[in-house]
Amino acid sequence: MRICRWSLVFVCCLLLTGCASILDREYRVVELHSSKFWESDADDILRAENYQDIVNDLLLLVGEYQRQATLRLYSDDSEAAVEAELERAAAEIQKDTPLGAYAVSYIITESEQQHDYHEVTVRISYRCTREQMKSIVNATSATALESLLSAAMESGSKELVVRLGYWNEGDEELVNSAMLAVEEDWGLTGSQIWTARYYPSLGEVGLIEFRLEPAPPRPAAPQEPEKPVDPEVPVGDETPAEGETPTEGQQPAESEQPADGKLPASGEPPVEASQPGEQGGESAPVGGEGENAPAPEVVQPPENDASAAAEEKKKENVEKTENFP
Repeated sequence: MRICRWSLVFVCCLLLTGCASILDREYRVVELHSSKFWESDADDILRAENYQDIVNDLLLLVGEYQRQATLRLYSDDSEAAVEAELERAAAEIQKDTPLGAYAVSYIITESEQQHDYHEVTVRISYRCTREQMKSIVNATSATALESLLSAAMESGSKELVVRLGYWNEGDEELVNSAMLAVEEDWGLTGSQIWTARYYPSLGEVGLIEFRLEPAPPRPAAPQEPEKPVDPEVPVGDETPAEGETPTEGQQPAESEQPADGKLPASGEPPVEASQPGEQGGESAPVGGEGENAPAPEVVQPPENDASAAAEEKKKENVEKTENFP
């Protein structure tokens, strides 16, 4: 009986020893080594030793949406060289990095020489809000953009910012195709469109900002030019003005020649060709002997004037008869 008990105890010890070897495992925890970026004696002061450290510190501030911070640069360079490095690093953050090109409006740096380091005051202004920074979506490639835009439409959002893991040549066509596909699926053609802005604008794209905006008005169809209208030629008197020579084939005016073709004597008034004589006879036609000469218009005296002249002549005859001795 005792042998059985000791055997059972021995087997349990062997099993416990095996379990200990199975459970004994090594593990590691990877964390951001912040001691390189922050001073050990001050949690709110960054540190840097070269140009790349300055760039990393500024990226850290932008990622945390910090507007103001202090940086200690441990460098033996002169004050002018330090200021040049700070200015170059700020320009690189704002123009060449995706997040800086999207979020940063400007960066101001002020340096002051200390005993063994340069104390730099950094001020950052942003063109977006903290909420917009937090809403940035990460995607591995441009093939996920169509589903992300559809999700934005479902949520009623008019803005979407996507950070891409990598950018290949020809991905811009994928972006345009994704926007057109979502517009057609949601019936936005002609009313609203998705627009895209790339950050940085030059070089490899790392971040895309999408906005849903009203569609621009369509240009009006071009109208055909009106045909020019020929100006009407006014129909005027073909008789040449006084002192002008009549053109070939044109007859002179009636008042320029006497009715009988003879010139009037000196001191006598010219005979008007268009008026009848005293006895009501017709005047001779005016013009040359050509067949094309127009016939003069005969003007008949009014009937009342002729009868009045006859009555006056009778009265004169009666007066002469009474006065005759």
